[in-house]
Amino acid sequence: EAAQAPEDARERAKLMLDVGANVTKVKSYLMENTGKIVSNSDVQNLRNQLREAKKGANPVITIVEQLQSVPGATVEVQESGGVISAIVYQSEAMVRIFEAYPEVLIFDATYKVNNRNMPLFLPMVVDGNGNSRVVAVILTANEEADTVTESQMGITASQKNAIIENLQKMVHSATQAKFESLYSELQHLGSPRFMEYFDKNWYGCRQQWAWCYTKLSMNIGLTGTQRLESFHRRVKGVTGRNAEMTSFVGDLLLVLRATDEELNHQSFDALNRPMPPPPRTSFLYSYYRVLTPYAFAHVQKEAGHISSTTVNDGLSKNREGILSVTRQSCQCAAFNAFLLPCRHILRLREQELLPLFHENLVPQRWLQRYWLSVTEMPSTDSSVTVHTTEKKEKRVLTETQKFRKAHSVCIELAQVASSVGMTEFNRRISLLEYVLQAWKEGTALGIEIQSEPLRREPLQHLPQGDRTSTSDDNVFDTFDIDALLGRTPSDWSIQNNRPGPNNSKQRNSPKLSDSPKLNDSPKLSVVIRLSDSLKLSDSSKLSDSSKLSDSPKLSDSPKLSV
Repeated sequence: EAAQAPEDARERAKLMLDVGANVTKVKSYLMENTGKIVSNSDVQNLRNQLREAKKGANPVITIVEQLQSVPGATVEVQESGGVISAIVYQSEAMVRIFEAYPEVLIFDATYKVNNRNMPLFLPMVVDGNGNSRVVAVILTANEEADTVTESQMGITASQKNAIIENLQKMVHSATQAKFESLYSELQHLGSPRFMEYFDKNWYGCRQQWAWCYTKLSMNIGLTGTQRLESFHRRVKGVTGRNAEMTSFVGDLLLVLRATDEELNHQSFDALNRPMPPPPRTSFLYSYYRVLTPYAFAHVQKEAGHISSTTVNDGLSKNREGILSVTRQSCQCAAFNAFLLPCRHILRLREQELLPLFHENLVPQRWLQRYWLSVTEMPSTDSSVTVHTTEKKEKRVLTETQKFRKAHSVCIELAQVASSVGMTEFNRRISLLEYVLQAWKEGTALGIEIQSEPLRREPLQHLPQGDRTSTSDDNVFDTFDIDALLGRTPSDWSIQNNRPGPNNSKQRNSPKLSDSPKLNDSPKLSVVIRLSDSLKLSDSSKLSDSSKLSDSPKLSDSPKLSV
């Protein structure tokens, strides 16, 4: 019946079969469009006709022509005795990306992907934002690798287990001394034939597989070919196994094109929906502005360990051993893997009072502008101008998300608070303890910066009576005043003129004996106002105060002068 179907319906059915459509769905399509009964054998006949049509030409020559038809593509064919032994394909984008990120190349083969049994190689690199990018397609007739059996090595089953265990330890050796010690043990475990094979094929290239050596060169944290294996599974999910050669190449190009478009759109989204920035007063903000999101996440992680890192005379000790640290380099695995500032470099620069950010600390491959110059962005209407802005989160956070955000700020606050002398440190801790106690009692706090000098008054009690908490609608932003506090007197006092509703209750307050002496004639003071409610809509201006255009206006209330 299928042979009697209209020509257009038959051709559409062939096209459906060519792209891998289900036989039942093809049969259903033919019956709906022809009104005739169609059997499975009819559909199989169409499939056979399609297969015979493809056999008319040499499939290898056909796929070469298919690859050469891609605009700007480079196709190289290797022949041996008139037989094609290898085909290498690179698009313009592949060449550009490989030239931009050649430091690490992931290379492995996958098998049983086409009916010619040609192994497929998809060399892969990692771009500036941590994305896996295929930079070539290689089809070979065979790998031309010799097979070596256990009997040829002259080893027993028990020796084999001991050798495998030893080799696994060698792979993960943390130091070169440990590696050489394990190599000496291997010489006693293996037969002379095995050691001859190992020395010829593996020991000479130990820098490529032993951790104690690979950690000394840039590896972007890679320890295997997991990225490439994941992409191989994606390819096979589309092409299937042992696919007809021309169909296989067409499907492969489709996967590569779809993957590139997906990554390019991810890059576009990264520009228009950037991750929340760190505080502008933090050195991390400078890294945030120039690094790709992937590279910045690495630097941010290392910065979180600065306070727990010790560097003495340019040396630091950890599980890797004693590391030599300079202002721009380090022997640790984290630095060598990415060539980005590690915790040791940042700690040393902090001790030497050097800026923790410097453009010389950032390799070009991790720069955001370099990454964008290599990446093909999705085309947009020429009349539309795209602006990149830092968007503030407006979504309602869960309690866990709020805790994580507060925890991140508190960690940075602890780092800043502990970076000064004891006198200033005690003053800052007293201020933080006061804020903590006020929040526990449900008291709202605001910050106002004034130019008037502080009054030399004895410490008084905090306002008496119960205070009501502010409503959720009156949440306001506080400002990073640490830089300003560095220029204030090294003590503080409490001013309170508001009587409480219940005089029977007293609030605990910091002791005057715990605070240092007041300096004379301070030129700047920071006032923390306490209030039962904050009137964010109040448009009154603060007299003789610094301009804080982003700050809410605070109602008159008792205040804490610092």
